[in-house]
Amino acid sequence: MRLAERALVVFLCVLFIAPGARAQQPNIVDPSALDQALAEKAHDTAAKRQTVLTALRHAPVKEVAKSLGFELTRAEAAVSTLDGQMLDQLTLQAQEVNEALE
Repeated sequence: MRLAERALVVFLCVLFIAPGARAQQPNIVDPSALDQALAEKAHDTAAKRQTVLTALRHAPVKEVAKSLGFELTRAEAAVSTLDGQMLDQLTLQAQEVNEALE
């Protein structure tokens, strides 16, 4: 065989063997640690949503919303869809409202 053919054969062998070798590698992240991290994230998101809902349920907030013609039931329903940066921003604002009204 010529050198180019040998190189091609070696390349193809490595190409076909490599995926099998990668598939046999152990998990980098322990499954229980991953489950715990996901549970903590879900708990954190739920707590932030509850903070926003608490702010929306204060009597003064309800009065202002009513005077503006804003339906709080729609806002409360929308809270369950929030996550990420938007939820973080609203949580900070809701915490200020909650602290001011408690």
